[in-house]
Amino acid sequence: MSEALSLSNALPLALLTASTLILLRPVLKPFFPELPESREQKHDGLVAKITELKDAVHNLRTQVETATRTFQRDRDECERLMRENEALRGELQRCREEMRKSGEQLGRAREVVGTGFDGQVDGRVDGVDGVDGVYGLDGRVDGRVDGQADGQVDGQVDGQVDEPVQVAEQ
Repeated sequence: MSEALSLSNALPLALLTASTLILLRPVLKPFFPELPESREQKHDGLVAKITELKDAVHNLRTQVETATRTFQRDRDECERLMRENEALRGELQRCREEMRKSGEQLGRAREVVGTGFDGQVDGRVDGVDGVDGVYGLDGRVDGRVDGQADGQVDGQVDGQVDEPVQVAEQ
């Protein structure tokens, strides 16, 4: 019977000790870190972590949306630049073709006119006698460098030699 009496007294004593530890947990926790946390403390900690994770997810979504908009803007700009590049390549090709044709025309013109600037009749610079005190730099009424009607330096009009215009001194 004494065993039964001691068990019956032990149960209320154990409950009293457990409830006292629960109530004193915040005070005893710094001194006994191995004490388990209460449900409320665990709940509060989990709520804080969940809130922190929600904030992190929100921040990541915002960053992803910003990065997506930036990517789309950059992709659109890249596509625009590629189209512009293709247009410029086409323009460059047309210019090259025009330059080739102009070169061919220039070659044919040189064959007809001569080389010019060579001191020959087809390339004389001033026509006749140079500075003679009339009006132009070379003594011509119109002041043309070569005194020719067409103003060409090589003195040619369709392959023919022009004669300079003379005017009396004033």
